[in-house]
Amino acid sequence: MLVLASNTPEQFDWAVNDRLDEMVEFQLPGLEERERLIRMYFQKFVLEPAAEGKRRLKVDNFDYSAICSKIAQMTEGMSGREIAKLGVAWQAAAYASPDGILTEKMVLDKVQDHVKQHRQKVEWQSEQERKESKSIYHSEKEDSYIPIVPKSIEGSTVEIREITDEPETTKNQTEKKLEQAKKEPKSPTTKETEGKSS
Repeated sequence: MLVLASNTPEQFDWAVNDRLDEMVEFQLPGLEERERLIRMYFQKFVLEPAAEGKRRLKVDNFDYSAICSKIAQMTEGMSGREIAKLGVAWQAAAYASPDGILTEKMVLDKVQDHVKQHRQKVEWQSEQERKESKSIYHSEKEDSYIPIVPKSIEGSTVEIREITDEPETTKNQTEKKLEQAKKEPKSPTTKETEGKSS
């Protein structure tokens, strides 16, 4: 048995997807799931090490239950892995503090940092998807309309499209140049030249 897991299954080759017997989609955790995950990781990375007493980690006196509920609301759109990393960040913040005590402010600061990082990743991903979805006939900026001009080359018709990201005034200049090119006399093709020389 082979199990594949990915946050980007659309990147699997079609042949791989075609050979999978069962596909199960796991959605991002909802509010209740996030709250359970936050409580679990807070317990694992903060409360348990503090209770062991072997390390210098201590937890300030604040309402853990209320803070976990608040964090669940703040972390909408985050994956289980991102929430697990929050737990590690809380623990690291406590160890890095001068007195080894994790405060409510430290917990919320780490959450805000991770939410900001999550948004940045989503923005980068969206940017990358936009770039990948552009065809070769579009510029990086907003789509610029340039007319398609049919030209005949040795009996076949091809389409010529100019790719540009220049402003509207340049588009008008380009259209004028294309109109002038239509009016200019055509140069003879290779076949026409060969026929005249024989």
